[in-house]
Amino acid sequence: MKLISFLLASILTLSAFAAPPMGVSGQQDTSNQYPSVIQTHNKLATNLGSGKTLIESGNTNILTNPSFEHSSWNTAWTVSTVLGVDVVASAETSTVIDGKKAAKVTVTASSFEATNDSTLYAAQYANSVQGLAYARVKTSLSGVKLCARKAGTTSTTLCATHSGSGNWELLKVPFVLSTTSNGISIANYSAQTGTVYIDNAFVGAVDLKVDTNNISDWVSYTPTGSWTNATYTGKWRRIGDSMEVNFEATLTGAASGVDFNVSIPTGYTIDTSKFAEAIFLQSIFGSAFLSDASANTHHFAQVGYLSTSTVFLTYQNQTTGQVNSLTASLPFVWASGDKIKGTFQVPIVGWGSSGSIYSSTNADTDWQACTFSTLAWQGLGTVTNNLECKRRGSDLLMRGVSTIGTVSSSEARIPLPLWNGVQLVNKSNGFYGYLTTGNGTLNRPKSFATYSTATGLSYINIGVAEYSLASGAIAPLAGNTYLSNSDFLIPQGELVIPIQGWENSNIIIGQFNGLESCTNTFQCTDTFSAYVNSSGTVSSENVDWISGNASISTQYILNLNTSNLGLTTGMNCQATADNVGRAVRTFSTGASQVQMTVFNTNTQVAVSDTGFTITCQKQGADYIGRTARAVASDQNVRTNGLLKSVMYSGAFAVGTSTPLQTYGDWIQSISSSGTGQVTFNFKTNTFASRPTCIITGYKTGAETNSYGCNLDIAATNTASSVSFRCNQNSTTAFNVSADILCHGYSP
Repeated sequence: MKLISFLLASILTLSAFAAPPMGVSGQQDTSNQYPSVIQTHNKLATNLGSGKTLIESGNTNILTNPSFEHSSWNTAWTVSTVLGVDVVASAETSTVIDGKKAAKVTVTASSFEATNDSTLYAAQYANSVQGLAYARVKTSLSGVKLCARKAGTTSTTLCATHSGSGNWELLKVPFVLSTTSNGISIANYSAQTGTVYIDNAFVGAVDLKVDTNNISDWVSYTPTGSWTNATYTGKWRRIGDSMEVNFEATLTGAASGVDFNVSIPTGYTIDTSKFAEAIFLQSIFGSAFLSDASANTHHFAQVGYLSTSTVFLTYQNQTTGQVNSLTASLPFVWASGDKIKGTFQVPIVGWGSSGSIYSSTNADTDWQACTFSTLAWQGLGTVTNNLECKRRGSDLLMRGVSTIGTVSSSEARIPLPLWNGVQLVNKSNGFYGYLTTGNGTLNRPKSFATYSTATGLSYINIGVAEYSLASGAIAPLAGNTYLSNSDFLIPQGELVIPIQGWENSNIIIGQFNGLESCTNTFQCTDTFSAYVNSSGTVSSENVDWISGNASISTQYILNLNTSNLGLTTGMNCQATADNVGRAVRTFSTGASQVQMTVFNTNTQVAVSDTGFTITCQKQGADYIGRTARAVASDQNVRTNGLLKSVMYSGAFAVGTSTPLQTYGDWIQSISSSGTGQVTFNFKTNTFASRPTCIITGYKTGAETNSYGCNLDIAATNTASSVSFRCNQNSTTAFNVSADILCHGYSP
């Protein structure tokens, strides 16, 4: 009996000191489970010894309390007031997207910043490991940003912005992790009233290579060419499923061998299955420049298919229009010192396209035939459509030609096309570009503006730019006012129309390890844009490149953020006025300032009654772009550079060697026939081949209206001069001024 009592007492004593059974439940469960064994997926449980087990969740988040689930909800977070005094931060248990808690920040005429930093693994990251910062954010406030933080400092460029939709949005920013500390910031920087919810924050090391285009480094190779007495050099790189090649052949003597061709790198094969047809000379891959050293002249050539390992060069005879191969004597007699420089891109067998962080519905496209819901266009009758369309980010581009049917007195409209079966509508109103019209007769060209006065429209208007009033007012064009049956409608270059629902695609905002050589957004950006209203107020900057607003005297003057831009020379700028009765001339005064004059296109008087969009680009060599103002009656020319050109701007007095003001010069002289023909003669080595030019003429004297000008196809137009005709009747004499815009290849 004593033994039984002892055993019972021992059991009771041990039970009193034993741990209670462990319960397990999910955050959303209402009761616990008490298993004797807990299982994980696959091999997620790792025995650490000493009774410890690690659950291998794969979580690489270095933030403490990233989802605000801590018993002290704001542990590791700092919420500070930026503007104003009324910022209240608290835990939120109702409006959550995951777990039991989120953060809620309420501002009243104030702004805030919430930050969380971590030094975990920072020394190992050592400014070289790819990272990512993201969080879920819900708000109706405008301009709420998520930004990466390095070494306790919030980036001003590595940011993603909430749309203000009132919904939960996932904001992501890739960045390279710092060697000191890394973190995240969610903030609004303008005083507002409203609420911001934050949940599921993350900062950590990630692999984004699957999310970026597969672009390799440049690799040198020695091409094999068909000509002897030549030295060949080249470089290539992979871009997705294609190989991009740059090559050069320098003659060391007279050309000798068969028609010129050159090889791609050894070991690769051109994938002809990706051509519509792999036909000799009918598959064009790129272009080349042919340099005659002794004559100091240049020719343009195209690179086409010869075999699965070789490309072939041809050029076009400018007199006969015939396409010829390059021989020892064509297009000139090749000799020592002459050069061939080419670039082309070909698909390669076995290479596939790389991934993209954008869906196929939000991607840029190549040119394709425009598809319309109907070819019965208001005011223009049933048209014959040969227009092409292309998506570029948030814009629709249109080019080609359409032929008018039977015109009527209704307002002339060009419908927007269908896209994947859906009718497109415009996102913003304004000017979209010019149309040239005519009926195939040389001396009947006219120029009209395309525009819209409202958003959400499925069509664009045609306006009578050359007959606009002195005030700059413009009215929609009736189909039968200045147009005729069977006239052509041809966009001058491309119409550019912002589309509702399209976002910029193929643009990754962030910082990527190994994919860039610059250290901030300003260094990585070469194009800058903004809107300036008639009062000089600046808005819609793509980055903060303008200091304050424009000052207005006789000109609009923009002062640049030189410390951000890192400029040493002036940028090339182009501006487009909101009002088609106005034009904007721009010129740079070096690295710190851009000046613009807005003038009435009829009276040529400077005004300040309309806004304009300005685009500037750092100087580059991708192509030569020039703009000029030519006045045939007084033989003056004013020039300024356009995108990706060497800087050219100033005033020239034709016939003299000293320009009045310039950052460079490109026009040798201007001549006028007195019957509407104007010829621009370029200085030597301005263009490698005949440039593409657009002209808008302005009648003087009694006829103070702008007027369309067309390339005079009866004249000889070359790399050294182009001629235009700016009147309806070639026998009618009148003085004409003309704005000319040319772009072409540099020598």
